[in-house]
Amino acid sequence: MRLRISHSAASSYLNCPYGYAMDHMPSPTYYQASLHLGQVVHAVVARVAMTVRNSGVLPDASEVPGWLRHELDKPHPGLDDDERDRLFDSGLPQVMAHYDRIAPELVGKRGILVEEFFSVELHGERGVVLVTGRIDLAYQDPESGALVLYDYKTGKVPRGGTAGSQLAMYVMYARLQYGLDVEAAEVYLGPEEGTEVLPYPPERLEADLQRLYDVAIAAYADQHFHRRIGAQCAWCSHLPRCADAEPHLMQLLQHSN
Repeated sequence: MRLRISHSAASSYLNCPYGYAMDHMPSPTYYQASLHLGQVVHAVVARVAMTVRNSGVLPDASEVPGWLRHELDKPHPGLDDDERDRLFDSGLPQVMAHYDRIAPELVGKRGILVEEFFSVELHGERGVVLVTGRIDLAYQDPESGALVLYDYKTGKVPRGGTAGSQLAMYVMYARLQYGLDVEAAEVYLGPEEGTEVLPYPPERLEADLQRLYDVAIAAYADQHFHRRIGAQCAWCSHLPRCADAEPHLMQLLQHSN
């Protein structure tokens, strides 16, 4: 057996099998502010990083707000001018946190990777799982020679540390592709508590990759796709449908928080 799955799909199934099933069935697209904000922030910080990679210098700080406004001005269902202004006010501190904290690290660095798509094979008893993903940012440290790899997050800093299987996949790919040691971390871009960098513990690699493999196999074999109610429901794009089908969902969600 040979399966293909993206890490985002595996994460979706882990959060909620029902949400995963809805993502893979024809359905209306619901606007979610947190998801859209994350997408536009990622687009802007990628543009900052690519500018440094291509020119060798930081862009002028005054340019960055305009880049964010440009991303928000693109047509999107559910967005009006008031919502665009609200997202701009929320996203600007995050992109500027990246500009101040992360982007200066790139100046003078070699081998800068920005938004790099890739795939890796995970082998197990049930066959091969081909996992696809995208690296937000990586560069080679000139002193250690290691590849420094960052995955940007725009949500709240988790209590339990990094999202293991995602960074494990990045580390595995980078080691195979470039033959370098890898220092991976999640970067939470403020603004409330400032930018936080959570390093990935390399000793978790084997266990996290096995977990990712097991999730992919479970998603393939699942026939029922039950709802999993929890904090993730608050930002799920399928919340309106679930709320219609489950009248007590909001009460359960509040209780889970």
